[in-house]
Amino acid sequence: MSARHARHVGILLQLRSRPWVSAAALSCRFGVDVRTIYLDIDLLTAAGLPIEAVPGRAGAYRLAANAALPTDDEKLGDAGEPLDHYLRGARSREQLRQLGQRAYARQQRLLLHRLAG
Repeated sequence: MSARHARHVGILLQLRSRPWVSAAALSCRFGVDVRTIYLDIDLLTAAGLPIEAVPGRAGAYRLAANAALPTDDEKLGDAGEPLDHYLRGARSREQLRQLGQRAYARQQRLLLHRLAG
């Protein structure tokens, strides 16, 4: 796993463990520039991960209130597919965007199926 992948997983863990996390706090935590954190958040969002942002100087990030990421005991399946594919080697923003769109559409179908049945 590359340093970038490890940082992305670390960012997700930080977002799961706190209500809000600033880009400055993440940059200090991982020893990178704030601009790197902005790019990381963009890549993770493009991958379909439900990250919300509050813009501005006092801005911060959090997982969306309705985020359904897998727990530590669950396998990375449908809910974690974008992250799973990213960690397996999807490199470009376009690949991540496509993976995120497919996973989102699949999750919507599954949700509708569960609500209907």
